[in-house]
Amino acid sequence: MPNKKIKYILIFEGNGKGTRVFQNYLDGHSQITMIPGTISSYFYIFYKKFNKYNSKQILNLFNIYFKSLFKFNFSKDHIRKQKKFFLLSKKKIFNKEFLKLHRKSDKNFFNFINSIHYAYAKALGVNLSKIKYFLIHIHNYIYMREEILVDFPVDTKIIFFSESRIEQNCFRREFNSLIKSNHLNLPLSRNYFQSFFSYIQIFDYLTKPVKDLENIKYKIFFVRFKEFNSNRLKFIKRTLRLLDLKNEKICFTQTILKKPLIKDYSKNYQTNDYFIETIKNFKEDKRSIYLIKALLKKFFIKTKQYKKNEISNYNFFILLKILIPNKRELFSLYLTFLNLKIFKYFFMNLIIECFNIKKKVLKKYEKNLLINEKFTYNIYINFFAFDNFLIRKNKKIISKNKIILILFSLIYFLNNSLLFFLSPIIIFINYLIRVKKNIYFYFYNKHKTYKFNNITII
Repeated sequence: MPNKKIKYILIFEGNGKGTRVFQNYLDGHSQITMIPGTISSYFYIFYKKFNKYNSKQILNLFNIYFKSLFKFNFSKDHIRKQKKFFLLSKKKIFNKEFLKLHRKSDKNFFNFINSIHYAYAKALGVNLSKIKYFLIHIHNYIYMREEILVDFPVDTKIIFFSESRIEQNCFRREFNSLIKSNHLNLPLSRNYFQSFFSYIQIFDYLTKPVKDLENIKYKIFFVRFKEFNSNRLKFIKRTLRLLDLKNEKICFTQTILKKPLIKDYSKNYQTNDYFIETIKNFKEDKRSIYLIKALLKKFFIKTKQYKKNEISNYNFFILLKILIPNKRELFSLYLTFLNLKIFKYFFMNLIIECFNIKKKVLKKYEKNLLINEKFTYNIYINFFAFDNFLIRKNKKIISKNKIILILFSLIYFLNNSLLFFLSPIIIFINYLIRVKKNIYFYFYNKHKTYKFNNITII
């Protein structure tokens, strides 16, 4: 391992947003080096899947799954072309450095990600003697509950984002983080079922950080996105001071690899898909928004995101309100076979997938395997999706043998058809799961006193 020890900063999106924007402000700092964007958020999924392989095999797979690591876009065409060529030309250096470091280190997640960052910095020609921090955008807080933090050094620092404006951070987050991602990366019939789970998944994103935050052993800098967004330069200056970094002018603008970036991640998602457009036009009801705010009230007050009189007090009727199906759950029923347009949409896409199973299904799982696993690994419907199990375990055999491919297409059609007609039952089960999660969090939070000893609120 290199002589100079570089500390780590991990950026997590807790019950908030804004992590990419914040990261882009730190991108150009002379004492920080990073892999831009949110590519790092998939490193743990990759590691968990392939960590038993040897270093050479891991590198080969890494280059397959993370081609974009050497293909970033920039705001001007000539910069984009020049930089892309530069990055691709440095790939050999990255491969050499990664193997040299990874072969010598113990096999754990920290040493895997440490080898990636040292190798990437070397490939870019970064003078590591001037670098104080590697910054990693792990993004999804849920992975903190996994083994990500186990092996990191005790001097690791965490920048944690929270967003108190639930009305701007509930359904919008659900659509952009889950529904949109699944639509881009899953077969359309599979995405149909996944969409029923997005609401209860988003509740986990909003509440799990609250339960775990005070137990993290590392120093945490808690960023309130609402406050950060109101005066970004003030927050960046304060963050640099807290991290003992120089106050550099380049940090007052967003960059990627120290060049102006294309701000395209906030563009409105356009598609002709009837199902996705129907979900996109859904308007969350105020009762659901106020309910989530009420459940998170103590946390928001403790972290100085709201004052006591700014959040409605639902405590007297809150359990009753939890039991009443919300607008999103009732809307999900409208998206089942009870709706003729949905019936036509689903079976039209299912038939197209069956007749073009390689391109529409198998290649989807092959091309976007890590993305698929990130968003779908903890969905109970996978236990009833036999076709999904076959794809993951026997994809190559299915693809190469015509008879097996035809049989698989039949299984794929029957399995998804059955699930489609069971969709109201799936929605009811999801309702029960949501109620259980809400009630559990209510009683967990009722007598909770938050002690944030390791947290500095910025």
